[in-house]
Amino acid sequence: MLSSSRKGKEAPAVAGQGHDTLIAKGVTVQGTVQAQGVLRVDGRVDGKIASEGDVVVGQDGVVHAEVSAKNVVIAGQLHGNVTVTGRLHILAGGALFGDVKVGVLIVEEGAVFKGQCEMEVRRPGEEPVRILRKVDSGDGGETRRGAQAQQGAGS
Repeated sequence: MLSSSRKGKEAPAVAGQGHDTLIAKGVTVQGTVQAQGVLRVDGRVDGKIASEGDVVVGQDGVVHAEVSAKNVVIAGQLHGNVTVTGRLHILAGGALFGDVKVGVLIVEEGAVFKGQCEMEVRRPGEEPVRILRKVDSGDGGETRRGAQAQQGAGS
């Protein structure tokens, strides 16, 4: 059983937002849960959670899933790997068992985190670089630098 310091400590709404989807206490969902807004889990989820928004695991919530979301707040238990583009916050009394890939990780005193963490290093306001598609330059794959190196070697 987790410490009694959890009592009264409720997982807040992320950034003051309400909850778009609630998996209530006593409800079990098996499979993939896809959400666009804020998803709050006070029941149980077994499978996968993919959210374009935020995921909140309430103090009674139990998640056995791979989770990907913008931000995640954990007051209950999460067993599985987590990928977060923003902030992962494990509250006192919350527990995470799995590897994480995050922008920001906050683990409060009294929280449990067992796993590995990979943090994305970005400057404030900097967006991650994405390769959209490879473009053929039309020069047969030869770059200007490569052509210059060949000319210099032949001289």
